[in-house]
Amino acid sequence: HGGAEHVVAIGPNKGDRALILGKTEDGHYRVGIRQGGTQACHGDWNQVRLLGKWWANTAVAGDVEFLPITDAVAAAATAAEAPADAAEATAAAAAAAAAAPVDESSS
Repeated sequence: HGGAEHVVAIGPNKGDRALILGKTEDGHYRVGIRQGGTQACHGDWNQVRLLGKWWANTAVAGDVEFLPITDAVAAAATAAEAPADAAEATAAAAAAAAAAPVDESSS
């Protein structure tokens, strides 16, 4: 897959790998989730979930403290850094999600 690797930041899939697969016709993000230690059933992914399109703009505006997914590289880096740096990583992940290519073939 050509997209950047992400990590689920909260909830029951916390720590699992994630990848923005594209967008729905309504502009929501299709996110493939690979659960650790389980066999994939959707190509490389165990689950395909939706991330509401409002998350990216809300995070960039600073209206939420974190996104449900974050960039894998930033997640590893921010694990050892100050909370202020985590906010910057969240904004960077939001900007990356907002710039994700539209997957026209998945409708």
